[in-house]
Amino acid sequence: MDGSPPRSDPRPSFRHSWVSRARPIVGLCLWLALTAQAHRLDELLQATLISVGPATVGLEISLTPGIEIARGVISRMDTNRDGVISTAEARDFTAEVLQFVAVTLDGRKLTIEQNETSVSPPGELRAGVGVVRISAMARLGSVPDGEHRLAFENRYLEGGSAYLVNALTPASSAVEILRQDRDERQTTFRLAYALHAAGPEPGYFELRLYTVTSNKLDGVLERFRETVEPVRRKHGLHTVGYWTAPGTTNGGTFAYLMSAANKEELQRQEKEFGADPQFKEGYAASNQKHGKTVDKIAVLPLDVSPDAKFDFAPAKTSRAFDLRIYSVLPGKLDTFRNRWRDHAVPIYERHGLHSVGWWVAEKKDADGHDQFVCILAAESLDAIQKSIGEFHKDAEWQRVEAETEKDGKLRSGVEAFKLGAADFSALK
Repeated sequence: MDGSPPRSDPRPSFRHSWVSRARPIVGLCLWLALTAQAHRLDELLQATLISVGPATVGLEISLTPGIEIARGVISRMDTNRDGVISTAEARDFTAEVLQFVAVTLDGRKLTIEQNETSVSPPGELRAGVGVVRISAMARLGSVPDGEHRLAFENRYLEGGSAYLVNALTPASSAVEILRQDRDERQTTFRLAYALHAAGPEPGYFELRLYTVTSNKLDGVLERFRETVEPVRRKHGLHTVGYWTAPGTTNGGTFAYLMSAANKEELQRQEKEFGADPQFKEGYAASNQKHGKTVDKIAVLPLDVSPDAKFDFAPAKTSRAFDLRIYSVLPGKLDTFRNRWRDHAVPIYERHGLHSVGWWVAEKKDADGHDQFVCILAAESLDAIQKSIGEFHKDAEWQRVEAETEKDGKLRSGVEAFKLGAADFSALK
């Protein structure tokens, strides 16, 4: 394959492999946990997830050394033998691995850029469950609409490795996966995809929470199902999902999340939507039929962090959702956000609770604290509760929590909503 390393290049000995420390890769943990169970003791398992976007290709490469080679991995990693893996050592190892990785688009070799590398504690590596995670990307440049062919090859430590490779569901609606195939060892992978014309990726989200009047939830759902959502679609408004948390008297919480290229676009679309005669007629009929249906509406404009990842792909079956709004103490937002992104998300994934997305609200709460918003999903409300319990018992989380809160708590509280998707919700 074009771009693969020359066969004359010196290859490191298998028993002198390596690892690093930094930020965990979101979304890999559950997959890796399943595949690593069948991992041989004398092999390096290399699992790669490929994400294709309109302008970039993301690579998430996870290396899991077996017990018999783990000490050699650690020894090669710690080049100055001080027992600590420095940022420079992590960067050097990542560069070494990526020498043997190649990506082409339509036969054109792409330049792979390293992002970050993370490492499990040495004890986990020696036990055969530690993982080295490498995040990298390749920029595609200007890519026309139509069908394209992406090829990936990984030849790092061929003699003593097992390989896995797969493609993630594209986050962008502009990308459609057509075909994918791999060789028997999964050292090479080919993907055909189509790039469709599409608007810009969402740069703005808005969460709305309705406190529903007692015995009126059915009326709210009817109004949105029959009038609001159809007219919104007509005006280009995109609602990621609609959810409910029913109360004991047919009241409770009704929530939905909207997205747009920016706040101004959403405001323009909402103005057109509000002036639409079809909406006005439907809203008036609903009011006449149901009367007052909502006691309070809370609106949270949400900023999109550059490193945030979203998964709005449709699920095969309807799921339960966990919406949380954390009140983050002054001066603690960066630490809280980093902890959520780097540790909480992958640990939750390991226990079966999937991250749909996370944001920071533009507005502070009544106490002047930053508001951190996240949505998680699992197969049922019981599964959510089980995952939360396992999360708080997780040794890695307990260690991370203690380390990040050695100078005090990061948050003052959290408002949590256990939700089910409405029947007309796109995200289920």
